[in-house]
Amino acid sequence: HYIRFQELHSKFDGRDDNSYTTKVVDKDNLPYLHGVVFESLRMFPPVPVDVKTCAQDDVLPNGQQIYAGDRVTFEPYVMGRQNWDDGDIPKPERWLTAKPTQYEFPVFQAGPRICLGQDFAVFEAKCVLSTLVQRYQFSLSGQVPEIPYSPGITMTVNGGLNLIVKKR
Repeated sequence: HYIRFQELHSKFDGRDDNSYTTKVVDKDNLPYLHGVVFESLRMFPPVPVDVKTCAQDDVLPNGQQIYAGDRVTFEPYVMGRQNWDDGDIPKPERWLTAKPTQYEFPVFQAGPRICLGQDFAVFEAKCVLSTLVQRYQFSLSGQVPEIPYSPGITMTVNGGLNLIVKKR
């Protein structure tokens, strides 16, 4: 299951927005683009696993006691699948109505340590994606039964991803 590029392409037919502002790429103006970016982040977070060290004794919401110095691991990659209906299937349209908390969608961390660059990162991703989709058509080269990811500090595609790129 992959995001349907032809549907994203159709959202840009007849558009020539070369000057990007937050208004041009906002959720209300281009809701499907918003959905594609957030669905991609949900399914393939740039940092799939994160570890925090407990600064002081505390109790997790499930009642588990943790102590100063303990390391707590959380996995945005797993959470992005478990916290959603049909979590293994890309559905950009789910973001037309979805409003998860930062704890349900921890791609940019949560609480006092949330990423300060979150809004800029999302804006930049939307600008780059909308520019590429307006100018090019993308398709996978050959059959790819499952894209092999290589998790590490950041998530990458193991061996790269061969695409066919055609000018629109």
